[in-house]
Amino acid sequence: MSARHEIRQSAAIALALLSLPLAGASAQAAGINTDVALPVREGGFVFRAQLRTLDAGDDPTDLDRDVRVWAVPAVLVYGANARTTLFGIVPFLSQEVESNLSGRRVSVRREGSGDLTFLVRRTVHARDAVQMTSRLGLLGGVEVASGSDAFSSHSTDFLLGGVYTLQSGRHEFDGDLVWKINGEGRGVDAGDEYRADVAYQLRLAPWEWPERGTPAQVYGVMEANLTSVERTFDGEAELADSGGTIVFLSPGLQLVTRKVIYEASVQVPVVRNLYGGQVEPDLGLSAGVRINF
Repeated sequence: MSARHEIRQSAAIALALLSLPLAGASAQAAGINTDVALPVREGGFVFRAQLRTLDAGDDPTDLDRDVRVWAVPAVLVYGANARTTLFGIVPFLSQEVESNLSGRRVSVRREGSGDLTFLVRRTVHARDAVQMTSRLGLLGGVEVASGSDAFSSHSTDFLLGGVYTLQSGRHEFDGDLVWKINGEGRGVDAGDEYRADVAYQLRLAPWEWPERGTPAQVYGVMEANLTSVERTFDGEAELADSGGTIVFLSPGLQLVTRKVIYEASVQVPVVRNLYGGQVEPDLGLSAGVRINF
């Protein structure tokens, strides 16, 4: 495995497996790892930050690699109007790779920022009734090569997708489909990425909504998160150690107040179908905050 390939593979682990939902920043209860279609008030902002960590191991090669990634994705959301929401997303990453080299155990750490993503969500369906909200939105955006060398794709990539949210009483359902069209950078053509997520939220407290006031609320969250990546080409050569499909089941909790949402989630891999000699993800953890202003 070439040094460049090893770096790019580790970067793919950092970015693909820790991918933050692109339109997941909402001022209301919502999926933690799933995009949502809920509106942001016109002229209002939401800032979202998470601390996410993931271990990956089960290396089928003699390198016996163990990878640990910490990521802090930062998202700023602006409500342009009742139907249009704008997003700016940048991840900050730290990654440590331990491997066998020349008969000894070697540890390498990399830190830096990922590429900057700009996204627009346009609501194409909206229906509101008593204790019920239904929203369907279309997503489009671009990821520009602005990150640190080890964590940048060095290409301009495009995103297309859709997201749906249904709130009814204590219940909420979210779902998304996102296609990331990866370009070519420095002679490497990364495979396109596909994401599909579903989330269910149940308000645990208060069980019955009071007649007056807006109390703090606690929600239980259960999600299924799928990421599938096509193989990468280095020039004309297909890289055997690239591409595959991963599915997580992700239980979590949210505490929702008037201005701030606190949330935490555990991601448990249930499908780890990676091609070639790639390390496989283990348990992932996240904790974050969303601030409405």
